[in-house]
Amino acid sequence: MVEIISEKDRKARKPHICDYCGGTIEVGEIYNHCVLKLDDMYTWDAHMVCKSVASDLWDYIDPCEGMTADDFQEGCQTFCRTFICPDCEQWDDECEQGEPFCIQKIYDFLKTNDFVREKRKYGLFVWKCVPKKEGLTDGRES
Repeated sequence: MVEIISEKDRKARKPHICDYCGGTIEVGEIYNHCVLKLDDMYTWDAHMVCKSVASDLWDYIDPCEGMTADDFQEGCQTFCRTFICPDCEQWDDECEQGEPFCIQKIYDFLKTNDFVREKRKYGLFVWKCVPKKEGLTDGRES
């Protein structure tokens, strides 16, 4: 199991690479920096949007021992194709953006929708999105 040694939001003084999406964290951008330990110590830098999406999709992506960049990207691509693309103006059998997923659209969608697992018969389940109730944030009353 991955152990979090330290975690802090920082303002980038130089460009970094987001360990989730692989994109550039630009100079002046606020990002999340973690020091982690599995067998060895290592760092993990992430866009704030990617960190939020990873947190919201953690159970959907279903990591056993932490979420790798590949897990994150594959999970976002599947989520995007299932929940975002069907209603997207830029989708016509293929994304006009040329990207495997639209992280900002996933982030915006998850701000207004809860992503929940609904149990079905015989231990099976299905994922669905439910609009967040007004006055509630992250399942808690405001």
